[in-house]
Amino acid sequence: MIGYRRNIHSEPKLGVTAIDISEMAAAFCAPLAIDLIEHLGEPTYAGRLTASLADTVDLAHVAILAFFGETRPSLLATYSRLSPTINQRTASLYLGGYYVLDPIARLRSQTANRREFLFAQRQRAEDIADPAYRSFCYERSGIVDRISFSHRCGTEDWIAVNVYRDASQGPFGANDCARLVAMAPLLTTSAIKHWRLISDRRLTGKLPAADGDVVERRLAMVGPTLSKREFEVCLEMLAGRTAKEIARRLQIAPTSVVAHRQNAYTKLNIHDHKQLFSLMLA
Repeated sequence: MIGYRRNIHSEPKLGVTAIDISEMAAAFCAPLAIDLIEHLGEPTYAGRLTASLADTVDLAHVAILAFFGETRPSLLATYSRLSPTINQRTASLYLGGYYVLDPIARLRSQTANRREFLFAQRQRAEDIADPAYRSFCYERSGIVDRISFSHRCGTEDWIAVNVYRDASQGPFGANDCARLVAMAPLLTTSAIKHWRLISDRRLTGKLPAADGDVVERRLAMVGPTLSKREFEVCLEMLAGRTAKEIARRLQIAPTSVVAHRQNAYTKLNIHDHKQLFSLMLA
């Protein structure tokens, strides 16, 4: 459990600590905020956030996730100080299904209507009961400890900022946890702003039908890392068009459509068009 301030209330059944944001104005970290401002909505955001945090707390990786009700979450941004390959692979495995075993999943379903709080949850490798989850998402990647900060940012939408340490660094100490908790409101607030900026930039505003607007916005939310062309190809697929029709409309080669489609599937952590439609309808 993480609990270092009087305004933090523990929830033992969830293994989670609830932080009252309204009481944490004094914990606002101005230097970190200044560091992040120009990187919000940019590909450099995760790297800048990681570097800024590393000035205060030794860490290995940072991953920022967006959750949508009960559907599959999306990787918003990630950065590793040690190995980008390990970080990306671990995130893919987590999003592939292990996220349902994470205490964060229970947190979202059991803490509705508490938007004035953000939630901190610490999970060490030895805390994970499921052997496959522990092996694939922690042990094989060398991860030994994680602190996750989650905050509701919509009716059913959540943002989570996860900070990891590996075996070479050892678990987070009490001072590390306290420093991260102090910065937690800024971490989640900046992540939400980053997510919204990315989503807004993905919206073309060219679809005339109201349903089309809803699909566009939904795709922008679940696929914040899609490139402009990948985003366009997915929209065309959702409109029921074939690869040849998409190629003609976008004035690109059919082989390029296939390549963009596959890249989009990888980023969305799905395997075919049926799963793409399910993601939009969930």
